[in-house]
Amino acid sequence: MSTLYCAYGCHIRDGHKPGCEGECRGCLPRPAADGLALCAWCIRTLERDVAAVPYLVAHMRGAARPNAGAKPYGSDATHADPAEGNVLSAAVDAADELHAALASWAHLILEEHPSRLTGPDEAGAWRSNTGDVVGIKPDDLRPTVHLVEWITPLLPWCEAQEWAGEMRRELGEMVRTDMARWPVPDSVEPVKRVDIPCPRCDSMSLTYTPPRFAHQAFRVECDNPDCARVFSEDEFERLKALALRAARRTA
Repeated sequence: MSTLYCAYGCHIRDGHKPGCEGECRGCLPRPAADGLALCAWCIRTLERDVAAVPYLVAHMRGAARPNAGAKPYGSDATHADPAEGNVLSAAVDAADELHAALASWAHLILEEHPSRLTGPDEAGAWRSNTGDVVGIKPDDLRPTVHLVEWITPLLPWCEAQEWAGEMRRELGEMVRTDMARWPVPDSVEPVKRVDIPCPRCDSMSLTYTPPRFAHQAFRVECDNPDCARVFSEDEFERLKALALRAARRTA
């Protein structure tokens, strides 16, 4: 699906329609990227949210760990998993819901993709009586990692579908809500500003996001919504080399 404007409903910052009056931060719709249904900013955000899911699921499972083994009220029994019995942690629920939401998008991709795809490895996932994935088993994050590794290379195809805006909205709302409820611990390396201007828009808006789990690449991207360029590791290494040479010439 190729659209003229972003399916998520984004607007250009300080871009206004003719006759716009009053305090408006921008009402001109942001164009979608060529051949896609989302703008560059939404593409970047969706890919970043999907990449964050394994780390966030692990973080929320860890937040629930202090409740593991607690005794349900009025019982002498103990439980090995905080999701068992009456010891139902909100963090475990949220982790399962996030995994299940991403799994439902994976199943939609399997149904609609023109190629014959083999689905992600779902060993270790909980299923309902209807066969739907509803969460993951205790202390087994492999299903979430496998799911993200499977869906990531298919995101460019997803970003061209008519439901791309809904995928961006649902996953984005869940990721941001979960991060607000269970903040990332201080031990995790935070997102950093890069002291190099973006070569595309020339603004000092580049950020570096470290890998959150094994085999995940770091991300360098422009935080300007009207640019939103994401740089590969090779591109970033070349960018650093060019900046270093420029600094030496001016020294």
